[in-house]
Amino acid sequence: MTEHRYLPLSPADRATMLEAVGKPSQEALFESVPAELRRGVELPDGLAEAELVDYFTELARENQDLTRLDSFLGAGAYRRFIPAAVSQVISRPEFFTAYTPYQAEASQGWLQTIFEFQSMIAELTALPVANASMYEAATALAEAAVMAVSHTGRHHVTVAGAVHPEYLAVLRTYGAGRGFDVAAVGSGGPAAAGGSAAADGPAPGPGTGRADLAALEASGLDRTAAVIFQNPNFLGQLEPAQALCDAAHRHGALAVVAADPVSLAVLE
Repeated sequence: MTEHRYLPLSPADRATMLEAVGKPSQEALFESVPAELRRGVELPDGLAEAELVDYFTELARENQDLTRLDSFLGAGAYRRFIPAAVSQVISRPEFFTAYTPYQAEASQGWLQTIFEFQSMIAELTALPVANASMYEAATALAEAAVMAVSHTGRHHVTVAGAVHPEYLAVLRTYGAGRGFDVAAVGSGGPAAAGGSAAADGPAPGPGTGRADLAALEASGLDRTAAVIFQNPNFLGQLEPAQALCDAAHRHGALAVVAADPVSLAVLE
């Protein structure tokens, strides 16, 4: 075996390299960086691994995290309880690197897992079938819109209420490629004063953070393939799901909801 030794650059080596790139000095390599920003990086002395862990542990204690505070940020960022078994299972190589199981006879465990997942989703949604292997909520919502367009023959979808803006962006991207347009109506705006009181929060409408049913009905649903909403919505509000579905069905459209599956244990 040939032994390779890597020696530091000599002054002659540096001079040859600088000549090749047409620079008079090493400092000239950084002339595009403003002079006031060119300064040495002052780093403390190195720490042993155990010392480094202790240092960052103490630094982390200065933060206030969601184990001690409640979060009302919403937007899909909610505190979750994840059983320890989940980390163990998904760390196994057949899950950690798994993709679509093309060879069924070699993927029985993975296929069983997908079946169990689909069964639980069907039970939570009270639907007869459930798909699996969608990437995430944004593309799943867009795929549902594509199915609605294909099913109804209409080339328009309506987004009601405060749907995550990233979901909406993906939906518009799909629409541009598949030839359907997207209209967002009745967003309700941020939660604010307005609307009449109700047992489950402000009545849907402007200024409540919930879908505006009147604006939705006035938007021309007869040409809509799907009415799309999110529940809980981007602002963390619960939408009038039944009323939105009924409005879609009255006009021959399908209802598509981006639902938090955990919430379906308590929400219809």
